[in-house]
Amino acid sequence: MKPRKFISGLLFCALVFSMAMSSSVSAKLMYNAAIFGDVSTGDKGYKAIQYLKDEGIVQGYSDGNFKPANSINRAEFLKIVMEASGKEAKGKDCYKDVKDAWYSGYVCAATKLGLVNGYKDGFFRPEQTINFAEAAKIIVNTLDLMVPATVSENWYQQYVETLEGEKAIPSSIASFDQNVVRGEMAEMIWRIKADPENVKSISYKTIEKKMVAAETGGALQHFDSCADLKGYIDENSQPNYYGVEKMMFMDSAVETGAVPATAAPTSGDSESSAHEYSTTNVQVVGVDEADIVKNDDKYIYIVKGNSVRIVKAYPPDAMTELDKVKFDDTTFYPRDMYVDGERLVVIGYTSGSSTFMVPYYGSVTKVYVFDIKDRTSIKQLRALSYEGNYSSSRKVGAMVYVVVNKPEFSHVLDKNWEERDLLPLYLDSSSGSKEADKVTGCTNVLYSPIYESTNYLIVAGIPTDDPQAPVVDEVVLGSSGDIYASKENLYVAEQKYPSFYMDSSDQEQTVIHKFTLARADIGYAGKSDVPGHILNQFSMDEYNGNFRIATTLGEVWNSEKPSINNVYILDSNLKRVGNIEGIAPGEKIYSVRFAGDRLYMVTFKKVDPFFVIDVGDPANPKILGKLK
Repeated sequence: MKPRKFISGLLFCALVFSMAMSSSVSAKLMYNAAIFGDVSTGDKGYKAIQYLKDEGIVQGYSDGNFKPANSINRAEFLKIVMEASGKEAKGKDCYKDVKDAWYSGYVCAATKLGLVNGYKDGFFRPEQTINFAEAAKIIVNTLDLMVPATVSENWYQQYVETLEGEKAIPSSIASFDQNVVRGEMAEMIWRIKADPENVKSISYKTIEKKMVAAETGGALQHFDSCADLKGYIDENSQPNYYGVEKMMFMDSAVETGAVPATAAPTSGDSESSAHEYSTTNVQVVGVDEADIVKNDDKYIYIVKGNSVRIVKAYPPDAMTELDKVKFDDTTFYPRDMYVDGERLVVIGYTSGSSTFMVPYYGSVTKVYVFDIKDRTSIKQLRALSYEGNYSSSRKVGAMVYVVVNKPEFSHVLDKNWEERDLLPLYLDSSSGSKEADKVTGCTNVLYSPIYESTNYLIVAGIPTDDPQAPVVDEVVLGSSGDIYASKENLYVAEQKYPSFYMDSSDQEQTVIHKFTLARADIGYAGKSDVPGHILNQFSMDEYNGNFRIATTLGEVWNSEKPSINNVYILDSNLKRVGNIEGIAPGEKIYSVRFAGDRLYMVTFKKVDPFFVIDVGDPANPKILGKLK
């Protein structure tokens, strides 16, 4: 009986394991369930396409795909909208080019009902791709939407504004003459018919601004007013986890770790000092980078837990801890620091609720400036707090430049909102006020209608030699990844990925924001973008007024479209002057160093190719050699 019980037990365990595996597989299949071969649960646009399929409005192609990124012609579009409206399709021979085809009933019925018109030459042109303005008119007329009685600048404005009122314009629409793709068509019909909650929709005015941005090469624009800024954030804010869509700050900013940096030597007192001492690495001579350990000719400064310790390290036989830096905010946690002569600058983060009397729930970046002339008695000179996450920083001379990201809105605005409710706030102890103030005004904020970001990218310049000197800043709607700085300029890299309804020209991009650095002012010098993503800060460099950047486009695992590596050279206005593309297909960058006229690059997948690239001639970079 024992062997039989043992076998029965094994069979029972196998059955339970099989059921568990089956359940797990079923759950996985349900999670990744595909309504079409190229549209699965979790894909952007899934709900819209699912709705049209469930309602019998679309069937997809014979190969089982929906092809959401494909353009759609006038006949196909009209058929689908007519199906969504429930109107009967009948008739033929209503245009010179509409005789007796599969679409004739839809075209002829819609024409008879006054929903569409042909061209003056008597043709309908059913095979012609449809643009957004035409699509807006057909949808509004066919689905019997109420058109507002307004004075229109263009024939299509009233139809676009009607869709705007229905929250039915996908954010991927960038111009009125843009060809509509199948995914966008599904989105517009679904939003009108199903009236879903928490969808992002844009306005007629936003499309106009996108067109202006495209005409000016993507140049950033200023908001006309606080109402203009609020409207932009209304359109582009993301839903939170509880389904509340509008005006919420969500933590989507990118934080990047600081890179070890040198500490400036000091002759702080008359006692003997070490003639030689090690320093940490910086990318650019004269541009200091923050670190958790700093060292001069006598002292070591260490970020430890929620404090900074100062240790007298020379002579070695007299090593002792002199003082522990104390912070007036018990929730403050130090992350980086700089040491320069008699100044210690500590950068970290703290709880937003303890710093700002506003409904902000993200972290707050805080910067302390201390007088360390007497290392046994440290004195606080200044403390500044900024809403947002600390990204990185650089120090040039007596100025520390801090990059902060305030993430997207995550609180609902009161109906009596004020300007300060829209903008990032900061608090400066030198002002003597305990109430936070706006970093900038609504009309000073720069943004791109094309990229639709509601993160605030803040670059603040803080003087360390004078605790009463004014802080300078610049604010852009965008986010921060790695940064690069020379003595004159700071570059912030922002990663952008293609939209769901992408065409063959869409690809991941690195957007580069350029800021000019000066004690009296930080200026926004412009933006540009290059294909692909960067590895880290060493993927960027400035030399002889030109900006150089190395990127990887794509992923090494993609066998159909293998990754490639590229080098781009931009002039002082961020206009591309030279490039090399397609380096090491199927691999990605693992290390980059620019050194004057040379670029040294290592890529990797199975072996390590080492490339030496001549970038001395900005218009004609070339690979000098490679070694595997």
